[in-house]
Amino acid sequence: MDEESYIFGIRETKYCQYVYIDDSQDIVVEMTKEQREKWISKLKEKIDDILQQQKESKVYNFNFEKDYKTLQIDVTKEVLDQEKMTSFMSYLTALLYHSEIYQVLNGNTDWAVQIITEDWDTGKELINIEYPDEGFRLSDENWENI
Repeated sequence: MDEESYIFGIRETKYCQYVYIDDSQDIVVEMTKEQREKWISKLKEKIDDILQQQKESKVYNFNFEKDYKTLQIDVTKEVLDQEKMTSFMSYLTALLYHSEIYQVLNGNTDWAVQIITEDWDTGKELINIEYPDEGFRLSDENWENI
């Protein structure tokens, strides 16, 4: 999604007064206190909805700490199946996006999410990164290295 489409999408939500790109090429969002609170509330709902949707999975399970700064993921090796990985990455991407916006709206402009991924069966750690500073990559190597 390009910046203009993103800005248009935000404007359509009515969560803010105005959105624009400033001279530094940063996206600037202006909103009232009520709009900010409504947006934060909606983000919590979206995160909770995603967490609920994937609860039935026997392949992966996501759990966020309340501040949305630490994401615990339990996975089985079955997640490496392409169809399951597509679903997994869709959930992960949405959770990280909503967490970013939540943190920024709560004053954390240097937002980050610690992602701790463990093998569901053994509890052994596969990945422990600080996103977005470090990229998330899940492969056979993660299981080979535990």
